Amino acid sequence: MSLGAGLAFSSVGHGTGFDIAGRGAADPAAVIRAVRLIGSATGRSPQLHLLPEAPS
Repeated sequence: MSLGAGLAFSSVGHGTGFDIAGRGAADPAAVIRAVRLIGSATGRSPQLHLLPEAPS
């Protein structure tokens, strides 16, 4: 996660997952946690309640 210059940015540290695309095997936990972290770090989280809880 990077903060500065008026924006917050996060990116994944892995590939695109073409090998599991369309199989229902992807785990969204990391991206959900990243979005929540950026929202809370920037104080811009008015719609975070719309995100599902990250799976364990």
